[in-house]
Amino acid sequence: MFLALAGVMMAAEPDDWHRKALLELYAKHVPEASSMVEADRQKLDRVARRIGEKLSSGGFTSVDAADVAMLALLETRSWPAPPAAQQPATQPAEPARGGVSDLQKGNEGIRQAQERLEGMPIGERMVITGDVASVLQGAPVNDEPDMTATSGRARVNFVLRAFSGRQDKGLSDGYFFVQMLSAGGAVDSSVVGGPRSFTALNDIATDRSRFNESTERGNIYLRKAFYEQRLTLGENELTGRAGIIDLTDYFDTSLFANNEARQFLNGAFVNSAAFKTGISAPGLMGAYTRKIDKDWLEAIVIRAGYAVSRIERAFASPVWNGEIEAQTLWKGHRGYWRMGGAFGNRAGVGSVRGFYLGVDHWVAPKIGVFGRYAISDSGVGSQSFGPVRQSYSGGLQVRRVDTGDRISAWSIAFSQAFGITTDMRLASERVIETYYRWQWTQHISITPDFQLILGSGGRRTKGTQPVLALRLNFGF
Repeated sequence: MFLALAGVMMAAEPDDWHRKALLELYAKHVPEASSMVEADRQKLDRVARRIGEKLSSGGFTSVDAADVAMLALLETRSWPAPPAAQQPATQPAEPARGGVSDLQKGNEGIRQAQERLEGMPIGERMVITGDVASVLQGAPVNDEPDMTATSGRARVNFVLRAFSGRQDKGLSDGYFFVQMLSAGGAVDSSVVGGPRSFTALNDIATDRSRFNESTERGNIYLRKAFYEQRLTLGENELTGRAGIIDLTDYFDTSLFANNEARQFLNGAFVNSAAFKTGISAPGLMGAYTRKIDKDWLEAIVIRAGYAVSRIERAFASPVWNGEIEAQTLWKGHRGYWRMGGAFGNRAGVGSVRGFYLGVDHWVAPKIGVFGRYAISDSGVGSQSFGPVRQSYSGGLQVRRVDTGDRISAWSIAFSQAFGITTDMRLASERVIETYYRWQWTQHISITPDFQLILGSGGRRTKGTQPVLALRLNFGF
């Protein structure tokens, strides 16, 4: 009779009560995965692995007995994984476990590694991730041979689980992240006599590091090296990183325009053209996420960051960033509204100040829109970071999810950037870019890309450039 009852329980589908209990366990034991989109079965598997790790490393007192009992009860239910087409509109479809998606720059590399480490024995502490991007690009240039150039970039990430989390203290696992990078190739048409644009036609080859300014592109150098720790405070969360960081990994980001390897190539759409703190340098950042129980508001995130703008005379060259983000719901679709700014100094050069606004919003299950605005001061300190004083941009993305949960995407966007006032006021530079990313496998994508540059570098004549490109990206 007991076996028969167990068989009935195993065959039963979970109801709303079971799903609510699963979400509570998921948020409590796997807080770092709260932004991921997964089927209930995957969530349950994650919870089971995490509780098992805690029990094996900390003994029976490391996990509440009620949580273990609830996990056992949930395991008796039959948890089907819904097909991607039936996922709720509030959670846009993502690739299956182990693949790559449109991760924001600050999460790329480390989030995939954390996911893999969760499925490994507690003794396995390090994984390697990375990607290789190659671009063939051509741009007709006035009175000059066409620019046909290749560019490439390789990134290798070493991710070490350095600290085993303490659930009773609210501490997640702690991770060291180290990224080595090599990049090279033409970034605009000035190499063949064309006008130098405000933003790079190809942002893959333009990574700037305070540690490689004296080296030629193509050399291998240290891009990032930081420690990340998360602390759960009830339903809220505090995240911190310290080491060699890039502030644009965390500030002025976007779901649809923040990743030059998988989204737009032009630098005008990776971050705002007038946002100036995109450098790799020693610093730290923190983010506090406060959950809000409203029909239209899910959470408020407050971020703060610091980095040095010069390695030499570092203490006289600070750059501070601050941002507040509201995570909203509109007709069941998620949105992210951001407002932030930067201020600081470059020793011997001048001050740096700026302000920006940004929004990303899903308007349908697989259609999203974005917009940005930024302005910086016109002093020599700001100009040393880039020639743009004011910019705005916007666009949309349409995703296609195939039967293998591979996400392809078509996107189009427009940007206008205004140069910093010098002896002669520069006109604006306008960029229109569209691409289609075909996700061939979970790890390989092929992307044809087209850009139209109007008034390149603020020129009123000879500044129109059509730019064709083909990008291949391989992630591992």
